Amino acid sequence: MQVWAFPNPAGAPVSVGMIHAARTVLLNMQNMPHPHSDQLFAISVGPLIGSPRGMSTDPVVMKGTASMAL
Repeated sequence: MQVWAFPNPAGAPVSVGMIHAARTVLLNMQNMPHPHSDQLFAISVGPLIGSPRGMSTDPVVMKGTASMAL
């Protein structure tokens, strides 16, 4: 699974990490602006190496927002 963040809700998603197994995962947030409350995130299912295009092309299986900025 690949985790995506949307720095701008109307803009393109930014990949922030891959999840290969059910466990705690640290996400790479350095490619996007500082997260804000109500930050939108999505998880897609795709190839083990991640999206080959740098954007989500696979089905989104979960999405939600952060309740507060960390």
